[in-house]
Amino acid sequence: MDESQTLAEVIGTHKTESLLELPQAGSFVVALQVARTETQQLPNGKQIQRLGCTFIDLSASTQMAIQHYISRLERQQIAKQRGHG
Repeated sequence: MDESQTLAEVIGTHKTESLLELPQAGSFVVALQVARTETQQLPNGKQIQRLGCTFIDLSASTQMAIQHYISRLERQQIAKQRGHG
């Protein structure tokens, strides 16, 4: 999310050496390609820009770390939905 709307990215733009910070999983330097952009209006009237990106050439270890992070979030969400979190 780009809350300040300072990124004027177009679809297809490459971002090399982007820092991806995942709480409790670490930080990773990754290359990204902008796949979609969209402006959304929040309930308070503020507009934000959302960028959807794809990873480019992830190392196997970074890919595994991201997959584990996503799996952990999914397990937490399921537990919360079942009333265990």
